[in-house]
This record gives sequence, structure tokens and C-alpha cells, in this order.
Amino acid sequence: MIRLISLVVAYLLIGPALVQAEGEALGESTAQLQSAPLRVLVLYSNQRTLPANKDVQNGLWTSLEGAINSHRVELFEEYLEIHRLPMEDDEPVMVSYLRARYAKLRPDVVVSVGPQALDFTSTWMENVFPEAIEVFAVIRKDQLMAAKLRGPRIGVLNVVQVVPLLELASSLLPGTREVVLVGGSAPYDRDLLNLVRQEIEGAFPWKVREAEASTPDAIAAELSQLSPGTIALFTTFFKDSAGVTYIPKRVVERISEDSAVPVFALYDTMFDTGTTGVAATPFFEHGRSLGNLLERIAEGETLSEIDQVLPTEPRFLFDARAMRRYGMDIGALPDPVEVFFEKPRLIESHPVAFAVGITTILIQTSLIAALLWTFCRKRRAEQQALEIERYFSTVFGKSPNPMAVLDATNGVLKDVNPAWEALYGFNRAEAIGRNPVEMGILPDEHDRDHYEDFLRGSQSLKGYERQIRTESGEVVDVALYSNVVEKRGQRLQIVTTIDMSDRAEADRLRSNLARDNRMAQLGQFSAWIAHEINQPLGSILSNAEAALICLDRGPDCKAELEEIIKDIRSEERRASRVVEQIRKILGKNSMEKRRFRIVEILAEVQRMAMPQASRQGVDLRFDSSGIREVVVLADRVLLMQVFWNLIFNAMDALAVQPLTNRVVVVAGTVCSNGTEMDIQVGDEGPGIPPERMNSIFEFFYSTKENGMGLGLAISRFIIEDHKGSLTVENRKSGGACFHVKIPLCENDT
Repeated sequence: MIRLISLVVAYLLIGPALVQAEGEALGESTAQLQSAPLRVLVLYSNQRTLPANKDVQNGLWTSLEGAINSHRVELFEEYLEIHRLPMEDDEPVMVSYLRARYAKLRPDVVVSVGPQALDFTSTWMENVFPEAIEVFAVIRKDQLMAAKLRGPRIGVLNVVQVVPLLELASSLLPGTREVVLVGGSAPYDRDLLNLVRQEIEGAFPWKVREAEASTPDAIAAELSQLSPGTIALFTTFFKDSAGVTYIPKRVVERISEDSAVPVFALYDTMFDTGTTGVAATPFFEHGRSLGNLLERIAEGETLSEIDQVLPTEPRFLFDARAMRRYGMDIGALPDPVEVFFEKPRLIESHPVAFAVGITTILIQTSLIAALLWTFCRKRRAEQQALEIERYFSTVFGKSPNPMAVLDATNGVLKDVNPAWEALYGFNRAEAIGRNPVEMGILPDEHDRDHYEDFLRGSQSLKGYERQIRTESGEVVDVALYSNVVEKRGQRLQIVTTIDMSDRAEADRLRSNLARDNRMAQLGQFSAWIAHEINQPLGSILSNAEAALICLDRGPDCKAELEEIIKDIRSEERRASRVVEQIRKILGKNSMEKRRFRIVEILAEVQRMAMPQASRQGVDLRFDSSGIREVVVLADRVLLMQVFWNLIFNAMDALAVQPLTNRVVVVAGTVCSNGTEMDIQVGDEGPGIPPERMNSIFEFFYSTKENGMGLGLAISRFIIEDHKGSLTVENRKSGGACFHVKIPLCENDT
């Protein structure tokens, strides 16, 4: 014992250079104590009833249960209650009390639980138990550094998990802008609150402020008035500004009851009090870690072999009741987070009863379904017999529309009605057993492939327009409708034909009339432009001829040539002004640009183009999800005309494709530069030959038999007038894709 006291005195005189030697000496001293129990005195900062002290005590006794039962450790506990009974500047009564009480059972180790106990032992234990080893628990690193310890810093550190907790809170509440800190007025309260404030301000861009009220009731009233975008963080609350003491768990329970925003806390004892979530190493685990450390000392480990001990990983505890109260998504919590108080489902609360009930229901349902299936099969067979009779006697045989029944597997005709015979010119006996391609009804060179594609896909036609050839050789415009049915296990196609000759002729007349009108307008427009610029061009020509005559005379006509050149320049400027005036007039009369959302125009184009797509058997798809809020400044009518022209050109390009490949996709995205949008109109047609890629936008250039060659040229002119661009490229998968790029309005993306 004398040697131990000498070592302690030497440490105080020599300082840090002898810390290691002192630890070894103390280790030897603890080794000598192995024959006797290791006496441990645990000093708690506050009262016995504090929830944190209870949890630390339970963890400590659980960890040391074997050592205590085997008499290797004797455990004594005292409660300083410093919050309620502050220590005097002179030697406190507690010092005399401890000296007298443990005079005969002097402790080998003194454990300080909490910062107040650590301050007490670092100040007075040298006068009470100078030979005892000092150990700490539930101490933050900043508190440990501030303490004046005599020997090595051995104990269990407490890490405050402020940043991880608030990072998790911000992921659940992305609109968070402010944190309100709630803490008491005791020195310990203020130290922790200031530490928390510094960590938040260093990690988050939020506004951080402290609750203005001082009592729990007043703080609860203040939190009840907070608005969304704010969260509350409770630290500790041992005293208010008037010096009244509290148990922090009761305080957080009071303020959470009325709070209008989620309340988070830093200690597990604050859980199940109305808080939304806490992040901390449980005090029970602090006690277990402390017990493990004491057992290592009892087993003879030297202090140099023992270092500061960090408790286990923090636990994130969230209350499902509070999360639902504030509208937070429980499913958004990551796996490490533990969620409590979720209402268990029936399968979780009564698994056996649930399994038995479900099994019974399934068995009963299966039996009932089997009986119903048998009954339905019988009824279906009876109804099919009646349907076949009605089918041939009414709908099929007496229908005024031409109808045919096709075998969906090989495409041969199974039956035709009298109206079909009248339109196509073939009698029933000639038609049955043959397919329309063999009969010459579908005469185009690609029709066999299209017909086989139609059968493979089992598609239903809805107003598919095309031309057929009758037995007499007459070409008739028709619209086809079809449906797939099953009769006695056989798949059939019921095809109805609508004669569209009259409408097709009317469409052709309207198309020719519109073409003639456009040509007439184009002629008038050309004559007007020629008339306006003819005079300045004629004057330029005359001046040029005069200049040539002057040049023939010799070099003495310089002044006259300068005058002629000035006249030519003047007439050229005059011609330019005429053209500019024409452009302004046209622009004023035809361009009425306004702001509108591009999805509105695409919706209208889709509505007007779908009937034509249905008639041509084209699958027309629109995808405007990428430009749903995009706003442009444009002439609505002209822009619609551009999209119609591109869509109709794409559908015409698919005329030679099988029905399954007749797809036109209109999609839009915002360009990477963020200043313009890109509308793509793509098809799965044959594409554009590379040698024609640069010619398709020229006036009067057309690949269509009856085309005028104006549509794409005018479309490009319209888009360029909108300060955009119209380009085309061949897709790698086949077909062409036109890109319409138009600038976005400012502040719109």
C-alpha cells in the first residue's frame, strides 16, 4: 500500500512522463488484490430514481453478476444528487460521509457516473481514497478533457449522436428549414445544448434557435405554435431558470404532448414519451461496458492495457405512433432503424389461427369454384349451340354489311354472307376454302406478308382503310373491322367490310381542290413578289449595262462609273427593303405568337390524328412526360400544322410495313442545355436514303407520287421563324426520326 501511495505522489510530481510506469505499478497492485475481492464504489451524479441511473445500474449488475456471485467483485453505490444538493466550496459533507462510511472497507476502484460525479472525484477523492483507481462512465470526450484526473483516463465514453439523428430526420422531412433546441438551465444542460448547437451549425444549413420559454408548460405552449418545416430537438432539462429541478424524461413527455412538430431526443430514456425518434447508445449498454471494464481490472489486467472504452453502436429508435401523427412515411426508414408500436397485423398477432382460417377458406373456395366451373361449362355448351344458330340466322346471314369468317390459324375463308358476295363478286362456293390473297382480293405485292402478320398477331382491326379488288377487277376503297372469337375450340376472325368509295372520292376531290387552291395562292404570291422587286432589279440591270458601255470608252469615265455604282447600290437597298416589307407583312398577318404549354398542343394533335391512324392501322403513341410543364412562345396553329405534317408523313411511310411494325412515336424532352425542348417524331418505316437526306427540306422536292414538295420546306421555315431547328436522322433500328427543337420561354424548363 505504501508503494502504491508513493507511486501516486511521484506521478503528481513528475507528470505525464511517468504515466505508463504508474499504470504498470497500479496493475501490479490490482494483481496483488486478486486474492481478495475487488471493492468498487460507484458514484452516481444524481438521484436513484433517474431513469438513466436505473438503466446504467441494471447493465452494470447484469455484466458483473458472475464476478459478484463468485466473490471476485464487491459493488457499492452512492448517489450524490448534485442537481438538488449542490456541493459547497469547502469540503462537502459528502466527502466526510464517504471517508467515515468506507473507513474499514476502502474501495480499490471509484467509478464516476456522469460529469458531476467526475468533477466531484477529480476534486476530492485524493483526500478520501488516494490509493483508489479512478474510472469514469457516461462521460463525453469534451467533459473528460476538462476534468483534472490524477491517473490514466480509464472508462466508458458517451458519444452524442446529433448529426446521424438529424440526417435521418431530414431524409424523412426534406422540407426542414429550422431546428428548435429545448434544454434546461443547469450547467450540464447548458454545456450539452451549446455542444449540440455547434454540431448542427457545422453540418446543416438550417436556422438553429433555442426555445424562448423557460418552464416545461411554457415550452409546450411555444412548440404547439410551430409551423411545418421546423423540428424540435430535446437535449436535457434538469433545472429551469428559476432553479426548479426536473426529471428530463417527464419534461420531454410534457412538451411532446402538445408539440405541433416532431420532437427528437439524444438518450434512449427519452423514448416512448411522445418523441418521434432518438439516437443513442442505451444506458443499459453503458452499464454493461462498465462492468466488462471492471471485470478486466479484477482479472489482473494492468491499466496500461486498458484504454477508454466506447460503447456499442448507437441505436435508432422511432415511434410509429408519432410518425403517423406528423405524416411521416414509416416505409422510408432504412434497415438499421428500429420501429416500435406498429399495430401488428392479424397474421403477426395470431399466426396459427390465421393460417387455419386461410386454409379453410381456400379449401371451401376451391370446392365452390370447381362446382361453378362445372356448371358454367355445361351452360356455356348449351349457349354456344344457341349462339351458333342465332349467329347464322340473324347477325351473319341477314346483315346488310359484307361479313366473312376466317380461320385464324391459316387465314382461309370459312363462310361469307350475301352482302359480301355482292360487294366482292365471288359466290360463296368459290370463296370458302381459299384465302383473300390467293383470290386476288388483296393485290399489292406486300399483301401476303401483311396478311400473315395479321393472322400471327391475332389483331382486331378498327376502321383499317385500304383498297380491295373485286372479282371483276374493280378497285374499291373499304374500311375493315375484325374481332377474334373461339367456337368449339377453334379460333376465328369475323371480318366486316364497309364500302368507303363515296367518301374516298369526296376526299380525293377535296384534296385536289385544296392542291389547286394552294397552287393558285402560290402563283399569286409569286406574282406579287415579282411585281414588287421587278422595278429595282430592272434598274440595277440598266445601270450595269451603262457601266459596261463606260468601260468600253476607256479610263476617263471614272466619275460616271462611280455614279452608276452608287445607283446600283441604292436600287439593291430598295429591293432589300421591299423584301423585308413583304416579310413583315406576312409575319404580321400569319404569326401570332403566344405563351402556352407544349403538352396542350400535343394533346390536340393527338386527338385529331388518332382517327386517321386507326384507319391506316397505325399504332400512334404520345409520350409528353418529359415536357409536362414546358412553356414556349409560338404560333399555335402553325406549330400544330408542323406536327400534323410530320405525323402524316410518318404514317404514309409505314404503308408498306406489316401491321405489327406500324408504329409512330411522338416524344419530347428538355435538351441538356436547359434552354430548348426537342420533340421527336419517329417511325419504323424504310427510312430516308442517304443521298436524299439533304434534299427533303427543299421546296417542290417530294418522294410522294402526288406530293407538292412544300410540306417539309414550309415546316422548316415555320420552325426557323420560331428561332428553332427541324432536322432528320435515320434510326439504327430502322425508320426515320424528325427532331423539332424550339427555345423555351425564359424561367421555364
